[in-house]
Amino acid sequence: MSDESITDRLMAILTAETDQRSRYKWLSETTGISKASWTAVGHRRQRPTCEMVEAVAKLWPRYAFWMVVGDLTSSGTHMAPDVIVKVPREHETAVMSVLGVAASSAP
Repeated sequence: MSDESITDRLMAILTAETDQRSRYKWLSETTGISKASWTAVGHRRQRPTCEMVEAVAKLWPRYAFWMVVGDLTSSGTHMAPDVIVKVPREHETAVMSVLGVAASSAP
């Protein structure tokens, strides 16, 4: 685990991936989160919100695991829990298609 905070890691990503001169304006336009909120995080007046962490993870998914956990050693093993919502069998293919997931061949 890293000694940096999630704020440190999020800011490292933003520093590496965005132009300093237009960073907070671009983030606001791209994510819908106010420029003032992004600026507050950048100047360490506010911790990043869950929405900010989610937005950065979606923009740069290759950094998501490291940003949240601060660990690179097990980043190849992360996974999601099974979907809790039950989809009727006759709608499974359509729902999976929308989600971009291959439909299960299991009964």
